[in-house]
Amino acid sequence: MGFLAGVFMKKINEAQIKKVVSEIFETYFHGTSSYNAGSLHKNGLNSGSAIKNVGGSNSGDFSSASGRSYITKNQANAVRYGMMSKHPDGYGHVFEFEPDENVEFGIDEDEMGSFLCSYFNGKVKNLPFRTNLLDNLSAQEKHLIKQGDFRGFTSCKKIIDKLSRNEIKNLSSYIRDNGLPYFQNATTTANLKHTKHYRFKQPSEDEFDDMTNFLKYGDKGIMNNLNNYYLKNREEVNYF
Repeated sequence: MGFLAGVFMKKINEAQIKKVVSEIFETYFHGTSSYNAGSLHKNGLNSGSAIKNVGGSNSGDFSSASGRSYITKNQANAVRYGMMSKHPDGYGHVFEFEPDENVEFGIDEDEMGSFLCSYFNGKVKNLPFRTNLLDNLSAQEKHLIKQGDFRGFTSCKKIIDKLSRNEIKNLSSYIRDNGLPYFQNATTTANLKHTKHYRFKQPSEDEFDDMTNFLKYGDKGIMNNLNNYYLKNREEVNYF
């Protein structure tokens, strides 16, 4: 019995070690334009840095929350921001980072926008938070969200800022338990130094609009489109 218990405990410890190792070596991403690439390459991703031209020609506020920087476990999500953030040279950039002990995971406006798009189109029947929070959105913003337009998704900050800790927990559980899309975005106050830096020629506005059409492709299709484009067009950057 002692021998079997020892084997069992050894397997548990191995599983725990593997879990910890996988978390330690997990990669995070940040997408931006050439306006910010030089500073990020030299100084790291710092929430105190001025981030210029976030979102490019798209209307809406795509900037990070005050005092924080956005990173994501989802490479395609970083690619999307690298496509939206415009610079005259036409390049988007994606930085890769190793995890930091100060990284905090949570709901952001893309996750909320995707969730509400499903709700407004009848694919989600109930809201795991106060329904009256939707009153913070204008009719136009609700219309954009229903169409799967990321210009509407960014307005969801108005709701996120008012969610209680419990509601954020409930929403995360609801998304996970119902198999709904969850972009694992995070915010951090830390200064993170990249491990790799890539740039890619950005697609035209029409190409971008098509590959990110939520109603046409859904979340999974959009992520595949962005990743495929990025992997075909990226080149590693070692200068600055």
